[in-house]
Amino acid sequence: MVGRDVRPRVATLLLLLAAAVVIPGVAAQGNSGDNNGNGNGNGNGNGNTTSGGGTTTAPGQLRKLQGQLVFVDYHDGGEGEYALQLVGGGTDDTQQPQSPGNSGGAASSNSNGAGGGPPRQYFKLGGRQKVPRRDKNGQDVEVGQILTIACTVDPTSGQCSSLAPNDVSYLGTAAPPPAVAVHQRVLVLILDAPACGMPAPASVPSVKSVYMGPAFDGKGGLAIRIENCSYGELTWNATAFTVLTVTLPTCTWDTTTCDPFGMANAARTAAYNLLGPAAYGVFTNFHLILSTGLCGWAGLATLGGDQVWLQAQYVSYWPVTLQETVHNFFLYHSYRANIEYQDTSTFMGRGTACPNSPELALLGWASPAGAGGALNAASIPAGAPGVVLPRFQLPATSLTGRGAYVRVLPNWQGSYSNAAAAHNLYLEARVPLGGDAQMSGELQYKLLVHEVNATMDNNLQLYRNYNRRINYLSSFSASNRSVIPSYQLVIYSSNWTGSQHIPKAPSVAATAPAARPSAAAAAAVAAPAPPEVGLLA
Repeated sequence: MVGRDVRPRVATLLLLLAAAVVIPGVAAQGNSGDNNGNGNGNGNGNGNTTSGGGTTTAPGQLRKLQGQLVFVDYHDGGEGEYALQLVGGGTDDTQQPQSPGNSGGAASSNSNGAGGGPPRQYFKLGGRQKVPRRDKNGQDVEVGQILTIACTVDPTSGQCSSLAPNDVSYLGTAAPPPAVAVHQRVLVLILDAPACGMPAPASVPSVKSVYMGPAFDGKGGLAIRIENCSYGELTWNATAFTVLTVTLPTCTWDTTTCDPFGMANAARTAAYNLLGPAAYGVFTNFHLILSTGLCGWAGLATLGGDQVWLQAQYVSYWPVTLQETVHNFFLYHSYRANIEYQDTSTFMGRGTACPNSPELALLGWASPAGAGGALNAASIPAGAPGVVLPRFQLPATSLTGRGAYVRVLPNWQGSYSNAAAAHNLYLEARVPLGGDAQMSGELQYKLLVHEVNATMDNNLQLYRNYNRRINYLSSFSASNRSVIPSYQLVIYSSNWTGSQHIPKAPSVAATAPAARPSAAAAAAVAAPAPPEVGLLA
C-alpha cells in the first residue's frame, strides 16, 4: 500500500513490449562506472579519538569493538570509508548485539538504544582495501551487519593497524530501516568550532525555516518536499524537530583533512551533554551542518545508520538534503550510461526530481500496475496479429505511487541465467508536476526505462542492503514505437489522456511474438492500431 494516494486524472500511456529472439552469449549492459558526482569530495579523516561516549582510543591499545558496519561515499571517485557505529562503549565483545538504529519508529529502537543512552560513536575502519571481505567463518562482510572486531590501534591514524578475516566476527544483519509510515524525529546540529577554523555557518531560525517552512510547521521547506516525494510515507515530526548550535572549544578530530566521523562524534557528544539523556534519547536521526573547505562534498550520509552531514551552502538545495536523508535507508546513487550519479530522473543521481520507480519500489513508496510486477516469458503471451494484449494504466509517479510502474524480467534472454549479467527493467511515466515540477526537460512527458541487477532485485530478502546498480536506460515519447535492442524489446505507447493540466500516464499492454524474431525483425514489427498500444514482449 502506498499512503496518501492521489487519484490522478492523468495522462495515460499504453505500452507494448515485444521480446525478440534470444541471442546466445549476448550479455546485458555492464555495471562498471566511475563515481562522478555532484559536489566532489576529498580525503578521508584520521583518528578515532573522540570526547565522551567511552570511545577515546589510546594509540597502540588492543580494542574489542562491536557495532553496525556503515559506509559513506565521498563522491570523489575513491573507495569511500567504513566505520562501526558502536554498541555502548564498544569495548566489550561479550555484549549481546543490540538492534541498530532505524530511521524512525519508537524511541526504544532508535540509534541511541533504549532509554536515551550516550551517543553511539563511530570508529573509523578506512576504505574497502582495509576491511576484510569475509569474517573468520567465511561470511561476506557488508554494510548493515553487526560485527565484532578485535584490533590494535595505529598510533598515527587512530584506526586499526590492520584487519584480517580472523579479526572479524559476524553477529547478524540488522533489518533494513522501514521507509513506510515513518515519522523521523530529527536533531539538526550546527557545528560551531572557531578554534578549528569552523565557526557556526548558520543561525538556528534560518535552518529551521529551510527544513520546516517559514511557519516551522512542516508544511513548507524541505519537509514538504520529502513528504510529497514519499506520498506521505516519510515525514519529519514537526513537534520533535530541533535545531541546536553545538559550540566546541577544542578540536577532538583531525583538522588537517576532512573527518566527518570525527566531527559527528564530537557534535553528538556535545548535544548529549547539553540536552541530557532523556531529551537526547527521543531523536531518531541526526543532521550535522558545517562549513569547511577541507570537505569538498555537498553532503554525506551513512548507508544505513542515522547520520547526515551537510555543507551549509547546500542545505536549502533540496535534492542534496533529500538524497542524504534517503541514503539512511540503504538507497544508493542512481546511474546513467553505467556512470554513478548521472541519472537526472531522480535526486539519487543529479536530478531535481523525486525517486525513479526502482527506488520507489525498494522503499515501498510505490506498487506495480495490476499484474505488471513481474512480467516474463511465461506471463507475456506470444504475439501475432489479432492478439488481445493485457493492459496496464500507469499514472505519472508525481501524482501517485499506486500502480505506478511495470517491472519486466526478460528471462527469454540467455544472459538472464548469468547472475552478474541479468537485469530487470522498470518502466514508469513522468510529468513535470508536484515533486517532479523541476525535472529535466528531456524526461518530461516520457516513459522512462531503468535496468537493475536481476539477481539482487529478485531476492531482496538477501540483497536488500546491496547496490542493485539502478541505471537509466532510455526514455520514449508518448504515441510512439521504440526498440531496446539489448533486451530484444519493442515498446509501443499510446498518447497521454486526461486533462491538459493533470495528464494521465501511459497504459501498458504486453505480449510476445509467436516466434521471437531477431532484434532487427522486432524493429520492423508494425505498431497496432490505437488503442492497441502497450508493451509487446
